[in-house]
Amino acid sequence: MTPPGEAPGRALPLLPTRGLVLFPKMLAPLFVGRGRSVRAVERAFGEQSPLVLSAQREPGVEDPGPDDIWPVGTKARVLHLSRLPDGSMKVLVEGEERVRIVRYEATEPCFLVTAAPLSRQRRPTARTRSLARRVRDVFARYVDLHPQLPDEAQDVVQQTEDPDEVADIVAAHLQVGDEEKQALLAMESTEQRLVALLESLAEEIAALDLEQEIGRKVQERIERGQRQALLREQLRVIRDEIGEAGGGEDDDEGYRGRLAALALSPAARALAERALRRLSELPSLSSEVAVVRGHLDTLLGLPWGRLAPSEVDVAAVARHLERTHHGLRDVKDRILEYLAVCRLRGADQPATILCLAGPPGTGKSSVAQSIAEALGRPFVRVALGGVRDEAEIRGHRRTYVGAMPGRIIDGLLKAGVDNPVVLLDELDKLGSDWHGDPAAALMEVLDPAHNHAFRDAYLECEYDLSRVFFIATVNDVDAVPATLYDRLEVIHLSGYTLTEKLAIARRHLLPRVARDSGLRPGDVRYGRGALARLIRGYTREAGVRELERCLRRVARKVARRHLESGLALPVTVTVADLADYLGPAPWED
Repeated sequence: MTPPGEAPGRALPLLPTRGLVLFPKMLAPLFVGRGRSVRAVERAFGEQSPLVLSAQREPGVEDPGPDDIWPVGTKARVLHLSRLPDGSMKVLVEGEERVRIVRYEATEPCFLVTAAPLSRQRRPTARTRSLARRVRDVFARYVDLHPQLPDEAQDVVQQTEDPDEVADIVAAHLQVGDEEKQALLAMESTEQRLVALLESLAEEIAALDLEQEIGRKVQERIERGQRQALLREQLRVIRDEIGEAGGGEDDDEGYRGRLAALALSPAARALAERALRRLSELPSLSSEVAVVRGHLDTLLGLPWGRLAPSEVDVAAVARHLERTHHGLRDVKDRILEYLAVCRLRGADQPATILCLAGPPGTGKSSVAQSIAEALGRPFVRVALGGVRDEAEIRGHRRTYVGAMPGRIIDGLLKAGVDNPVVLLDELDKLGSDWHGDPAAALMEVLDPAHNHAFRDAYLECEYDLSRVFFIATVNDVDAVPATLYDRLEVIHLSGYTLTEKLAIARRHLLPRVARDSGLRPGDVRYGRGALARLIRGYTREAGVRELERCLRRVARKVARRHLESGLALPVTVTVADLADYLGPAPWED
């Protein structure tokens, strides 16, 4: 039915809305700021004609076209209009009926559309009346549960008899997404709309019930904690009154808070709770208190699932290795291939253990540290040279005085995460005696099939090492026990060529030596052929350690002569000057 003053089939201005689906009988305030939208509202308000409101498919589109607007909207009346100083306006509209956009008559200066009302049931059936009553009852429970809905919404629905109006009012108040509301608006069948509303209300009520249940449990836990805190405070006051030591309740509370915040394994949690009970029973001056507290500090100080970012960016690792290490092309390629395979397999760390083998000074340890920096993980170095006691790996039993966890667990305590890069340095220099064989203990650490349940004697529970990225270094591969060698992926670093040593000296060693000697970069320069002569005549090594020592000797002499005799900087060291700074060359070219 066409209202008085409105011609049948008349083109109506269209206002695209963002984040709002308007239903009939619904009042909605709007802030209108886009040009076409402002002109559409002005036209409707000036002509006292209806306005079609239809939601955008994507709210982020600033200048929507006809394809960006849903074809079903609501014809509404502009009840009030207020202009704001910035050119926008505040509008109050009331929905009248659902309409379908038949065609767009114009898009400038505003959208003009021809819209047809959606067909609706002329006479409610017994089924739709029954569904409407059910919707009213369920909506009443929904209003009771939802904290943001006023009780007046329930009263309005209860006073409405028409099933279509019940569907419109309930859909308008339903706190669901815009797409779901648009689907409810576009349904032509009253029965389908009511059934869909019942399904949505049931889902929302289930979610609200769950939220309330969680809220009750949280509140009960808070109240229980407050009650326990009050009782402990009363117990502390009573002990103070009778002159009895309190037993460190503050520390006990700290331990309990840390325990609650950590995701310990069931065995570890039971162990920690048993230690806390034991601690609360001990007299404060007992010598065993320090032992129990030390064990708790270790147990609760471990990461227990806390991880550093574990994404393996092979390209980033390649760039970082190229920036920090010159040469070693084959070594870099093998490391990057290894990490690429691990990335494709989706593993946090390699399935076997990288082992960098080569002479001293070839950069094994620094390559491992560069891998850790490129991966963004903490770096832990475990020096194994001269280790002869198995307890250094597996930890000491707490029955011994001065017992400590093993070096692996201690490294995780320092790293603070479960997936650090751990360097097992000088693996070939492990010893063994009557204390045990550390190499045998390391087999459990390095074996991917078993290190997910590594047991440290000090912890007395299993700990997962499967996410640790282990890298080992050796000088002599033949000195590594066969059982350990079988678990290693060996990468050989054979040494540097003269050209590589020259590049390393210029890019890395000279700036570092100058900084460590109190000089500025460039204060000590080497003339043509001087660095090559120094390398050939004064060093005989695969690495660059002796070369760095020679450069330091030169820098120290320059620093002394600059201060004692006023030697002007910068200084250029020529081939002829090398004998003056370093003495006669031990080797001839």
